[in-house]
Amino acid sequence: MRQRQIKSQQLGLTLFETIVIMVIIGGLATLILPDFMVKKHQNDWEQAVSDIVMLQDAMNKYKHDNGRYPTTQQGLAALIKKPTIPPVPQKYRPNGYIRQLPKDPWGHNYLMLNPGKHGPIDIFSKGPDGRSGTVQDVGNWDINIPD
Repeated sequence: MRQRQIKSQQLGLTLFETIVIMVIIGGLATLILPDFMVKKHQNDWEQAVSDIVMLQDAMNKYKHDNGRYPTTQQGLAALIKKPTIPPVPQKYRPNGYIRQLPKDPWGHNYLMLNPGKHGPIDIFSKGPDGRSGTVQDVGNWDINIPD
């Protein structure tokens, strides 16, 4: 019976041992977390670039078929459904140019301007801050994509 009481008292951790474990875990977190955040930022940016390249490619096909890019008012939606507002494309593909519009990695819609500020059309994400016109924007002007 005495032996059983001693074992049950030895199962817990002392306050000092708990603090040491917390310090070790905290130290590891400070080493790993910044690297994780950098990789997340880089992955988000790469995903936005990939989406913009895909959207630009679809826009180029739209222009090839119809002789012009959609207007800003028609927007990127013109890639999935034939616009009904002028100028209505005459050679629109029966199934459109893409199946659906992606969201950017930060949960926002991609945007398009025609004419663009940086080229014939601008396709861009507002970036992680969600505000247009900031240094965090990611656009086709940042990427060498032929028109």
